[in-house]
Amino acid sequence: MASLADIQRQTAVHVLEGWNEHTVDGLLRDRTNDCVNLTLPKRLGRGARCNDDISSSIAKLSPILDNVKVGHIHEHIIVGTRVLTLMV
Repeated sequence: MASLADIQRQTAVHVLEGWNEHTVDGLLRDRTNDCVNLTLPKRLGRGARCNDDISSSIAKLSPILDNVKVGHIHEHIIVGTRVLTLMV
């Protein structure tokens, strides 16, 4: 059975692979249908963002990020239920 760290690392690798495809589908592939993003700190007043919101944002950014490639994961740090990923 894979460890939590292994699962988190594989998920991060999938996100990087999706980003490098430069497609909305690639970036959203590993998200569940009910996945939401929260912006912290809450005092910024930004509500939760669903997959449709994220998809719309990605589509707007795609033309200017078309040649951007992200690298390999160097290290990830688990903080409570959150994962901070450092990339090189």
